[in-house]
Amino acid sequence: VTIVPRGDGPVPIDRIDVVGDMLAPPQPVAWSAHEQDSSHIAYAGAWRRFADVAMSGGSHDWANSSAASATFRTSGTRLRWIATTAPAYGTADLYVDDVLHSTVSLKSASLAYQRVVFDTGTLPAATRTVTIVPRGDGPVPIDRIDVVGDMLAP
Repeated sequence: VTIVPRGDGPVPIDRIDVVGDMLAPPQPVAWSAHEQDSSHIAYAGAWRRFADVAMSGGSHDWANSSAASATFRTSGTRLRWIATTAPAYGTADLYVDDVLHSTVSLKSASLAYQRVVFDTGTLPAATRTVTIVPRGDGPVPIDRIDVVGDMLAP
């Protein structure tokens, strides 16, 4: 419950009656960040590294071929992909446990660093294999993968 005063005067509260249990406030989400050069990410095909201080960790890896892929395993309840976006960048298919989950666009009106380009939202706790496959229509960068949980060996 949030009480927002209207006006400049105090808002007296005598008591709050609750039917049921009072819940503790939600805890902040504990993200663990994994740079694109993490040993937990297995790359296949032609990927290149590009360095820029504006990127997380000072660089990102990118591919522009549908023959390329990046695969990692995670156990936990949430994941997000952090990347640079730009007008000439492409799209990628993101698979979870070999099932197409989303097609992610890395295109934007202007160059933008460290953008959340994909976020699962909260998921049931489980071990998952995630694969990012560029569609070959422009560069697809991976700057960082954040997880609530653990990154596992590929």
